[in-house]
Amino acid sequence: MVKDLYQQLAPTESDIKIDIDKVFKCFEKLSESQAYYSSTRGSHAAMIVDSRLETLSFAEDVGRHNALDKAIGRSLLAGDLGNAAMVVLSSRISYELVQKAARAHVPIMVSESRPTALAVQIGKSLNMTLPALRRNPS
Repeated sequence: MVKDLYQQLAPTESDIKIDIDKVFKCFEKLSESQAYYSSTRGSHAAMIVDSRLETLSFAEDVGRHNALDKAIGRSLLAGDLGNAAMVVLSSRISYELVQKAARAHVPIMVSESRPTALAVQIGKSLNMTLPALRRNPS
């Protein structure tokens, strides 16, 4: 049952608004930061940014879940996770990634791939924003 997946997560109370053109720049920065992807074509990346879209942390890993765990951990250890406004992912948003972001109190997750249906359902229940953005609509 879907309610079993909610865990003990509270809906976000954030009403942050972010300029969409600046979000595309975050994707560019994410791509530029990926040291392993160009040679392996098999790594994923996660970047956490604040409300000014300044990078708080970045991580790359062969696993998308690991990349997000590392990025959240780095922000937590640096003491700036409370300033996190958005997660930028190189991979598809799954319900597990939504749960991780919700636990870290990050209200927005963006990716160039569409989120899964379950991710959307859980994100909606937690008042999160999960856009899939493509600069080129084709």
